[in-house]
Amino acid sequence: MAKLLNADYWKKAYLLEFRINGKLSDAFTFSVPPENEEFSFPQRKSETKTFGGAVVADYGNDLVQINLSGSTINQEVKLIYKSTLGYERLTGEQEIFLLRDLLKTFGQRDKLKGKEVYLYSLNGGGNVSHNPKWWRIYVGQLDVSRNKDKPFCYNYKFSATG
Repeated sequence: MAKLLNADYWKKAYLLEFRINGKLSDAFTFSVPPENEEFSFPQRKSETKTFGGAVVADYGNDLVQINLSGSTINQEVKLIYKSTLGYERLTGEQEIFLLRDLLKTFGQRDKLKGKEVYLYSLNGGGNVSHNPKWWRIYVGQLDVSRNKDKPFCYNYKFSATG
C-alpha cells in the first residue's frame, strides 16, 4: 500500500469560518499548515495594595492571543476548502490574497453587525487544555511579505484574539 501523505505534516491544519447572523458564509483552510503557532494567555487581575499586603479582587484568563505564521508555496497548485465554492485548487499567491480579501470583507466597520469569525484546529489530537478545538476570534492583523530566499513564495503572519 502506497503512503500518499505524511500524516504528521497535517497536524497543524486550521480552518477559518466566516458566519453572518449565525449562518455559514465562507470558509478558508491553509493549503500548507502554518510553520509557527503561538498561543499567549494573558492574565487579568484587580489588585489593591494595603498596609498588610494586597487584596486581589479579580483574577482570571479571558482571552487568548493567537499568532500563526508560515509561507505559501507559490509555484504549486494546492487544494483548499472554500465553503461558497467548494474545493478549489489555487496557487499560494492566489490563496493568501483570497484570505486577505475575506478578512477585508468581514472587517469593514459599517458591516460588522451579525458577523462572526471562528478558528478551528483540525489537528485531531493534542492536549485540549492548552489548545482547544475552536475559538471565536477577532482578527487582529494579516501581514503578507515576499520571501527573499524563495522569490516565488509569500510569508504571512496572522494574528487574532480569541
